[in-house]
Amino acid sequence: MIGQMRHLVTIQSERRTTDTDGSAALLWYDDVQVYAEIKPRSGSESFHGMQIEGRVTHEITIRYRTDVTPKKRVYWNNRAFNIRAVLNVNERDRWLKLAAEEGVAT
Repeated sequence: MIGQMRHLVTIQSERRTTDTDGSAALLWYDDVQVYAEIKPRSGSESFHGMQIEGRVTHEITIRYRTDVTPKKRVYWNNRAFNIRAVLNVNERDRWLKLAAEEGVAT
């Protein structure tokens, strides 16, 4: 599995901030960089808000970490993958499989 983890990805957290005029904003901040294996699993398109929206689901495998949750995302190669589920492979605390979704309005 180690040899397949060739993508250096960034795990990001979302934080609320306030800009100069006092309005709230949500920004993503880098937490840590890790090596990962990224596999596309499925894709779909839907018509939403007068646009076609494409979604692709991925399985991302990383070394075990305790700080990865569905509130975070994986950022790689100018692409953002929203984490939908975190699975501890065989409950052995060695690997995490992240069910993630990449969605871009076109």
